[in-house]
Amino acid sequence: MTTLELPVVTAREPRTLSRKASFWTAAAVAGLSLWTSAAPTTTYPLYARTWHLTPTATTAIFAVYPIVLVVFLLVFGQLSDYIGRRTTMLYGLGAMLGGVLLFAVAPSVGWVYAGRALMGVGVGLALAPATLPRSSSVLAGRLRGPRL
Repeated sequence: MTTLELPVVTAREPRTLSRKASFWTAAAVAGLSLWTSAAPTTTYPLYARTWHLTPTATTAIFAVYPIVLVVFLLVFGQLSDYIGRRTTMLYGLGAMLGGVLLFAVAPSVGWVYAGRALMGVGVGLALAPATLPRSSSVLAGRLRGPRL
């Protein structure tokens, strides 16, 4: 009986971007996150007129996003340490996209709440790892100086 020789499969090294490409990718993700957090607010008066929402309901739609964002950052703020920055940013971008789509096709106010919550989750996932590389390099230089 002969043995079959199989090629040895070695693990590929993870693909990495150049420093410049990493910076611009992180900047784009941060910019998209900030845009996602603010852009929908211009449609609140339209929804208020269409669905006859009270000012309290309109304020609640606005408040869902920061509440979910803060809770998500507190609970899952270190997620990128476990699954990686790139993966965390991709999950965040996916959640933002889902939130934007829910917000765009919302047939009722419940969908708007869900869309804003998903946007909060997405920004919570994407913004922290996108801004961390830049802020950590800036802080590293400052930590060498005198302590406060």
